[in-house]
Parts: sequence; structure tokens; C-alpha cells
Amino acid sequence: MATHSSERGLRQGFPLSLLLFLLVMEGLSRLIALAKREGRLQGLNISDKCILTCLLFVDDVLIFLNGGIRGTTAFYDILLLFSSAIGMEPN
Repeated sequence: MATHSSERGLRQGFPLSLLLFLLVMEGLSRLIALAKREGRLQGLNISDKCILTCLLFVDDVLIFLNGGIRGTTAFYDILLLFSSAIGMEPN
């Protein structure tokens, strides 16, 4: 009789993996937006009315910071919180 063992994670090609990724990244995006609203993170000024902080693509995330210590520290704190919440670390 064959037994199945449970493993963490998803297999490559699992149909729901992209949806799950987007749901998790929505949490990261909201943390970044909150830090921006609170003035802890500035992002990259594209124009007077457009400040870019992050872009989410299929399975990639691009983060834009202005390079200041305050924003870098705020983003580091966000990554620590996010990583501990989901049990994963960014690479």
C-alpha cells in the first residue's frame, strides 16, 4: 500500500500558484502603500502626480525607492514583517 507524505509548497505548474502568489503580493503591496501614506517611504517620482513604489508582474515584484536611509529602513522593516508573516524570504 502506497502512502503519501505531505510537503510544504506548491508543485511547479500548479494551476493556482499564480493566483496564490498574487494574493500574497497584494499584502506586500498594501504594506508598501501604507508606508507611503504615512510618509515613511517615498518611492520614485515619475511626475508631479505619479510616484512609483512597486510594480507586480506575473511572478516578479519591482520595488522603487528614492535611495534615502529613511525609505530603505522602512522597506527593510516591511520585508521583515512580510517574511515573518508568510514564512518566506525574498531573494
